[in-house]
Amino acid sequence: MGDNLVNIVLESTNYKVPAACLQKYSESYFAAALKPHWNNGVLDCQELKIEGRNERLFRHVALFLEYGGLPRDSNGNCLLSVEDLKALREEGDYFLLSTLVTEVDDAL
Repeated sequence: MGDNLVNIVLESTNYKVPAACLQKYSESYFAAALKPHWNNGVLDCQELKIEGRNERLFRHVALFLEYGGLPRDSNGNCLLSVEDLKALREEGDYFLLSTLVTEVDDAL
């Protein structure tokens, strides 16, 4: 695995996410999309294109994949609006990220 970065391409935005972060959510859309591209621990795919998703919200998905949490202030309060949290929950469902869905539900 190493420091392989996967360039996740939405319509006009790119996010570079460590492959290991994508792989750790083994039941997710990302792990399934990359699974055929792992050969002896080496990823032979550096780009993953995603169409039809909300680019602004995907930023939070990408940060969740890398850091494992929602953006929070120093007191632990979620920094996202209720509207964004509800929409992000839909993204979590779409990408099969049950831990993101759970964290969003807890924040709501």
